[in-house]
Amino acid sequence: MKLYKSIWRYVSLSEMNRILLATIVTAIFHGIGITVLCTRMPISYYLMGPLFQFMFTVSVRFAYRFINLVRRRKPRNENAKYNSLIIGAGSAGQIIIKELENSSVVQSVPKCVIDDDPNKWGRMLENIPIIGGREKIIEAVQKFDITQIIFTIPSASAKDKREILNICKETDCKLLTLPGVYQLLNEKVFLQHLKPVAVEDLLGREPIKADLGQIKQQIQGKVVLITGGGGSIGSFRALSPDCDL
Repeated sequence: MKLYKSIWRYVSLSEMNRILLATIVTAIFHGIGITVLCTRMPISYYLMGPLFQFMFTVSVRFAYRFINLVRRRKPRNENAKYNSLIIGAGSAGQIIIKELENSSVVQSVPKCVIDDDPNKWGRMLENIPIIGGREKIIEAVQKFDITQIIFTIPSASAKDKREILNICKETDCKLLTLPGVYQLLNEKVFLQHLKPVAVEDLLGREPIKADLGQIKQQIQGKVVLITGGGGSIGSFRALSPDCDL
């Protein structure tokens, strides 16, 4: 089962599955062999032998990995630049928390987690408390002295993302978000994937790009009144200062 070719510090569930299969195979051959060549043993012998074999083989490997994780774990940086609030108690959130806690260069400490799933409230994610849903964001910022909010739900709908980020905008925290769901599909979620929240994240759609050349031909030399100047259409003049109308 290639058990002796694995690297123990990276042992995982796939290793456990191979150990289980190896235990079943050896138990069958051993049981048949000892019954045919020697004598019939009590039922407890056929059951307890494979059980102890599986337990000891697994415990040795996972104990080695656990010791290595404890040795490599960096002490919590009390002088970190940011206290972070993580939005999303899913796979991406778990990976981001691990990176924040294990990285030796990131000046950020995760303090709490927000998730809209009531079943997760009051529980822990990587030893970080999940304190409630989106309605708790402003309260959490004040309670935990949060200075950075990280949105880690790449699969969230545009509506949910916009609503949550609009709540976050009411705080003075630095906002970061994952750009898309493809990291989860590829199982690649790292701190370098985080980016500042852009206007399209709040719009919930792609920003509209105006054809300034065509507009210039239609309104050149005319007095123009623009309504809705705060939107992505009305503000095109402010976004393109080089365009002389």
